[in-house]
Amino acid sequence: MRFGLLLGTNGAPAFTPAELNLTSWVREYPGTLPWDGIASAGSSGGGAHDWTTGTAPSAGAVLNGHDIASFNGTTQSAAAETSADAYLSTSAYTIVLLVKPTAPGVTSGTDINDPPLIGDTAGNFGITYTTSGVKLVQYDGAYKVTGGASITADVYSMVAATFNGSTLSIAVNQGTAQTASSGNLATPNLITLQMGKNYSTARPTMLMAEVMTAQSVLSSSSLNNIKTYFNTRYALSL
Repeated sequence: MRFGLLLGTNGAPAFTPAELNLTSWVREYPGTLPWDGIASAGSSGGGAHDWTTGTAPSAGAVLNGHDIASFNGTTQSAAAETSADAYLSTSAYTIVLLVKPTAPGVTSGTDINDPPLIGDTAGNFGITYTTSGVKLVQYDGAYKVTGGASITADVYSMVAATFNGSTLSIAVNQGTAQTASSGNLATPNLITLQMGKNYSTARPTMLMAEVMTAQSVLSSSSLNNIKTYFNTRYALSL
C-alpha cells in the first residue's frame, strides 16, 4: 500500500475522500481479493466495506506508481462483501469510479444485460458501457435508464452515478449529466454489487483504479473535489 499527504495551497492539506460519508472506498489493488476498504467519515473509524469474492482481477497495472485492478472481460470480477443496502440506499446513492474501459461492449438490446462496469447479482442495478456510452440502469418495478454519457475507450475517466429518490444521473469527468426519472431502487437488501459482472454473462474489459459508494447524493462540490484528487494522485487531466 502507498500513502501520501496531498497539499493544497499555502501548504494546507488538500481534500481527501476520507472526509466524505462513504460506505465503501477502495484503491491500491493488492493483487488478490479481498480488496479492503479504506476508512472514511462514513465508516465510523472501523474501515469501509470490502470487495471480497470472485475470480480476482489481475495485478501488475500501475498508474503514476499506484496499483490498479485489471479485469479481463471473461472470468474476472469482484463482488461486495455483503448486500447492496450496506453500500447504497434504496432512495439515494452515489457511485464514483476511476476506470479505463477498453473497446465498448456489444449492446445486448436490453440495457440491464449490457456489459457493466458495476452490476449486481439480480439485474436490479448497473452502470453499463457500450458504444452508446455509459448508462445508469435501475429497476424500480420497471427498468429505468439514463441516456449514454460519452466516454473515451482506453483512457482513464471519472464516472459519477447518482440517485436522489426521483432522478437517476450519470456523468463522465463532471461533464454534462444524462438523467432519467425513477422510483426507488428495488430490494437492495437482496442483491450484491459486482465489479465487472452482472447477473447474466456480460463482462467488460477494464482497468479499475478506485471505487467509492455512498448512501447519499454527494454534492457537486464534493464530486469536483474528487476529480481534483484523481488528477493530483494519478497525474491525470480529467
